[in-house]
Amino acid sequence: MEGNAGIVEVDLFIGDEAFSFTEYVVSGTVQTTTITEDGEVVHSRNTVILGEIVAAQHFGRCTYE
Repeated sequence: MEGNAGIVEVDLFIGDEAFSFTEYVVSGTVQTTTITEDGEVVHSRNTVILGEIVAAQHFGRCTYE
């Protein structure tokens, strides 16, 4: 997957109603993106910066091109 830090390795899990990408960050945190069949998406980012947890969650809709 291509992100802000360039190309990163992710795991893909495909379920009955959605699929998810999981990124394991060097700091020990995990970031996930889940996309439903109709394009709804949530991205959850849990990061540690200078020893402090910084969490963010974004909701939206994907477009297919």
